Amino acid sequence: MDFITLMPIEAYSMPSSTFVPDDSHVMVINTARDMEWDDFGGGWSDRRTKTLQARTNAYKQWLLNFCKPTASPTDTGITFMENGVCHTAANRILIVSDGDTNVRLAPGDEYAILFFGKYGLGISDFKKKLKDSFNKTAKSYFMPNCILDDVLKRIDNSWEEEWSAWRLVAEKECNLDVRRILNKNVSGGFSNAERHMKDFIAKRENVYAQYKGNPSMVQKKIGELIYSSSEAYLNQLTPGFITEAEKRYALKKIKEFLNGHIKSMRRAMTLWRRNRLAL
Repeated sequence: MDFITLMPIEAYSMPSSTFVPDDSHVMVINTARDMEWDDFGGGWSDRRTKTLQARTNAYKQWLLNFCKPTASPTDTGITFMENGVCHTAANRILIVSDGDTNVRLAPGDEYAILFFGKYGLGISDFKKKLKDSFNKTAKSYFMPNCILDDVLKRIDNSWEEEWSAWRLVAEKECNLDVRRILNKNVSGGFSNAERHMKDFIAKRENVYAQYKGNPSMVQKKIGELIYSSSEAYLNQLTPGFITEAEKRYALKKIKEFLNGHIKSMRRAMTLWRRNRLAL
């Protein structure tokens, strides 16, 4: 039985303003430049400036069983604008590797994570797809189970990336000084944030399970969940960590952001269905 082959792959971002200003489209390609995953948008031949965001060694045969190179990577389990976007599709490709890497530094990634998570919605289906493709590969190549365990563990630990995304959006959209809040109670503040984050992720998965197949309702209900979760967290922070005025202002800005962002997602989804959206 042959050993699995390590194939160097890279993720690149290129400028886009589909959802938010200074956003980016992300795609993945191997360093030999003969396999690429365009993730719903432009590929290596696109003339836009490309910025390297991640580099890792993919488990080649496993990755090809998980998701073959294609311009529209439905094999990752991501349906555009329903349970993810190009950033989440790229992360699903990058996870089939020997390194814990992702596209978190790509412009606009925090907005993708806020709505769809680091690896998109439908995590149980994603894990099953990883396991099935791993077992298929392991019939022909030597792959100890610890490789699969390590990959699945990255998914379970992704709440930390999610928390970072929430923090960035809170600072950008609400002018909320998250660092000042945490510094008032470093251990307690972080453990409280962890609990809220994991609870939110579980509820978001339930929303997707309930409305799967109806992208507009998925977006609407997740938007409502983001607001209610933010409100509950801010209520806990008031008045010990933030003032009542700061809370009201933050909630006002969150509502404005969510209304605008959901409209932009629905507009993008409509254009996508008409083949008129260029990512």
